[in-house]
Amino acid sequence: MTEGEHYHKMRYALMGMRAENEYQERYNTKLTARVYEKYRIEHAEYHSQLMKSKNLVPWNKGGVEITDEHRENLRKAALHRPPKSIESIEKWKKSRAGYKDSEETKRKKSLALKGKPKGPMSDEEKLKRSITMTGQKKKDGHADNVRNAVKGNISINKDGLEKKVKKDILQTYLDDGWQLGGKKRKLA
Repeated sequence: MTEGEHYHKMRYALMGMRAENEYQERYNTKLTARVYEKYRIEHAEYHSQLMKSKNLVPWNKGGVEITDEHRENLRKAALHRPPKSIESIEKWKKSRAGYKDSEETKRKKSLALKGKPKGPMSDEEKLKRSITMTGQKKKDGHADNVRNAVKGNISINKDGLEKKVKKDILQTYLDDGWQLGGKKRKLA
């Protein structure tokens, strides 16, 4: 307990037992100020050296060095994690409110997106977004906005597809082979 790695572990435990704040009640053992100060300084120096000597990531508090292969495995695992909770997404949105990317960041994002396909979402992306939005309430006035957006629209269909269009462009669709009315629904 008083040498090598065990000594450092015991010192960590001592520092943990002495840490207090308004929400925690800790042990009230007799420890003189001189002894406590000695261990506090030793602990700070050891901990600082430990953290500086390792190739660490924020969640790796044990001081285990992370190799490039390990980093790649962590990155791959992160790509397969399920979407974050709605609360964490909302918290993230609030933290980013009013934030503007720098010109350098905009340039990096632009370069990163070059050559990537744009256009309709894949079924996988649609499912991912659907899962993320599940359980979220619509904003007040959402129904009114939808109602106003489709007010005066006319349903048309062609080859099993259905669309709603405004009166002023209806004729161009009819000339293109579309028919009035929604697509035929199967009766249950």
